[in-house]
Amino acid sequence: MDVFESVPEAKFREKVRRFAREHVAPVAQKVEEGMFPREILRKLGEQHLLGTAFSRTDGGVGLGWSFEVIVAEEISAVSAATEMARLASGALYAAPLAYFASKQQKHEFLRPVLAGDKVGALALTEPGAGSDAGSIKTRAEHRGEGFVLNGEKRFITNGGVADFLFVFAVTNGAKPPKSGVSALVVPRDSQGVQIVRKRRAP
Repeated sequence: MDVFESVPEAKFREKVRRFAREHVAPVAQKVEEGMFPREILRKLGEQHLLGTAFSRTDGGVGLGWSFEVIVAEEISAVSAATEMARLASGALYAAPLAYFASKQQKHEFLRPVLAGDKVGALALTEPGAGSDAGSIKTRAEHRGEGFVLNGEKRFITNGGVADFLFVFAVTNGAKPPKSGVSALVVPRDSQGVQIVRKRRAP
């Protein structure tokens, strides 16, 4: 993406600030009241403002994390709710795939999210397990060419609207907790996926 070749941070910040003023600000109140900013995420993808820190071969821009921070600052200055949706999809969900997924997995589950065509969510927290991933109860059993998951996640940003869920589950209960946990990408339309309740901050 030559449009960002060796771009100075100050110039990049101006671009993001202008985007926030023109596209985020007009609908900021509606987003704060509960409207999911899917259209804004699509426009962010079109403007190469998703995946700022990830490599170009993975569908990102390859500018590094300091530029990602600039995007976060400028979007959240106008609408914190919009930035949380962007962060959950373009960083929390995307980062594990960018670092650890296969080429085919990146093509199918990462690139569409960084392009803004799909929305991702990181599904870790459970009713009895928060930042302590070793305490999760969700189980994933290998069957045939895939896995069968059983469990419940809670407080998942973008969870109610995400096209792809990056779900943490125990795949080997015989190992120590952290060693026996795996992460699986679960498409929203997979059989058995249910959104029980949508929550909003008070």
